[in-house]
Amino acid sequence: MKGLIKIIFFLLLIKSNAQIKTNFTIETSTGYEYNIFKSPVSFLDNDVLKGKNELYKNSLFQEGSIRFLAKKKWRKQSLSFRFNPKGINYFSEKKSSYFTFLSGLRYINKLNKKTIWRVNSWYKIKNREGENVDGSELNFPLGNNHFGLATSLDFRLYKQNRSVFKVIYGNRDYKKSNGADLS
Repeated sequence: MKGLIKIIFFLLLIKSNAQIKTNFTIETSTGYEYNIFKSPVSFLDNDVLKGKNELYKNSLFQEGSIRFLAKKKWRKQSLSFRFNPKGINYFSEKKSSYFTFLSGLRYINKLNKKTIWRVNSWYKIKNREGENVDGSELNFPLGNNHFGLATSLDFRLYKQNRSVFKVIYGNRDYKKSNGADLS
């Protein structure tokens, strides 16, 4: 009897997982980035004019990312999960390298022919450091944790129109720096 229950449970597990569509992608690219931090052409620092030769940071880079998407559909609803870590390594500017991790959950419900309700949530971690023009640590770091939640109602009032009502909440928490207190 226990064996039969295990077989039925296993078959139900396979049947339920067969309905989940997945997509897995690995990407890599190599290139050269000019002016990594998008610095201005010139900058006046204590009455000393610094030009782009001192301000611009340029480097060869290697970028790699993984994207995973799992989606489950049933009737007029769908639920999807995404996972996307990404890293960029600058060869001559090691302090400019960074890593991001993004995960998210999305729920979609087609209420009727003309109305769709969507709920999205995401969590993103960005681990990036930088330095001031003089080489000291930035007072406001570039790395952060970002949580967001959005809900929207898409509807059509008449044939050639699509209207959206959307509410978004986001919270970005910057990492503390040794240079300054961010509170």
